[in-house]
Amino acid sequence: MISLAMLLSVGGLTDSFKASIDRWVEKSIGADVFVAGEPFDLSIDKRYIKEFEGIKGVKSVSPVRFFFVRVGDQRYTWRAIEPETFRPMAELQFVEGKSDQSWEELDKGDSVFLSTVLANRLGLGKGDEIKIKTDQGERSFNIAGIIIDFGGETGDVIVGTRSDMKKYFGFDDVNSFRIKIDSKARPRTVAKRIEKQFGDQLSLEIEDIQEFKSMINKQINVTFAAFNVITLIAVIVAAVGIINTMMMNIMERTREIGILKAIGGTRWQIRKIILIEASITGSIGLFLGVIVGIFMSISVIQSMHTLTGYDVTYVFPWSSLAVSAFIALIFSTIIALLPAQIAASSNIVEAIHYE
Repeated sequence: MISLAMLLSVGGLTDSFKASIDRWVEKSIGADVFVAGEPFDLSIDKRYIKEFEGIKGVKSVSPVRFFFVRVGDQRYTWRAIEPETFRPMAELQFVEGKSDQSWEELDKGDSVFLSTVLANRLGLGKGDEIKIKTDQGERSFNIAGIIIDFGGETGDVIVGTRSDMKKYFGFDDVNSFRIKIDSKARPRTVAKRIEKQFGDQLSLEIEDIQEFKSMINKQINVTFAAFNVITLIAVIVAAVGIINTMMMNIMERTREIGILKAIGGTRWQIRKIILIEASITGSIGLFLGVIVGIFMSISVIQSMHTLTGYDVTYVFPWSSLAVSAFIALIFSTIIALLPAQIAASSNIVEAIHYE
C-alpha cells in the first residue's frame, strides 16, 4: 500500500506538472520555433527581426528581451514583449484579470503582468501596484493581470512591454525570438534554414517546438528522478515484505497444510491457495494505495500552490495506475510462487507432526 501510494503520488505530481507545462507551452508561448542568444542574455540587434521575417516559411516574428529588475532587495526576471506581435501568436493564461481588458492596460504602458509565483510571493493581485527600480528611480507599475508562467529562474516573472523597457531601462535590443511559421511549412525545416543563414553570424540556440517540449520534459524527469528512486526502493521493500509474509503464513500453518495434503489435497491446490492469498493481499494493497496515493498527490499539489504560487492542475496518473496494478496483482503473485512451491513440496508426515 505504501509503495503503491508513493508511486501514484509521484506519478500524479509528475503528470500534473507535465500537463500544466505543456498547456502553458501550447497556449502561452505559441511559437513554432524558438531562437535565443547563447548565452541567453546575449544582446542581438533588433534589425534581425526583419531578417528572420524574410526567411521562407516564416509567418511572423515576435521579439523578446529578458533582463533582471529589482523589487526591493530581490531580483526578478522582466520579460519584455511586443503585444502587437506576441498576442496573435500566443494567449496568456490569466488567473486574475480578463484577457482583452488586461492586454489593453498593458499596451497603454506603465502596466505589467505578474506570474502566479511572484504574485503569491509578494502578496499582490490585479489592480495593485508594484514598485520596480528603474534607470529613472523607483517607479510604480499597475498590475494588469496575474498569469500562469513557468519561466524565469524560479517562476518569478514580470511581463512588460518593450516600449516600457526602452523608456525606463534604456534597452532596445533583443535576446530571443518567437517565430510562427506558415501552415505549409515544418518547424524543423524552418529552424534549419535559420541556423544555416545566421549560424555563422550569431551565437544562437535554435529549437523547434518538439525539441523545446522534449527539453522541458527532460528537466521535469530529472527533477523527479530522486522520487522515482525512492519509489523503486519502496517497491523492492514491498516485494520482500510479501515473501516474508507468505513464508510466515506457511510456517504457522505447516500442520494445516499437512492435513490438507493428507485428506487428498494436491500440490496444485496447495499452490493455488497460497497464490490466491497473495493476489488478495495485492488487491487490498492496490485499493488502499490508489486512495492514499491520489490523496497524497492532490495534497502535495495544493500545498505547492500555497507555498510557491505554481498553478498546477491535477491530472490522474493513468500510467502509474497501470504499473501499480501490475505490481499489486501480477508481481505480488509471481513473488509468491516460491513460498507456494515450498508449501506444496512439504512432507505430509513431517507437516502433521510440526509443532
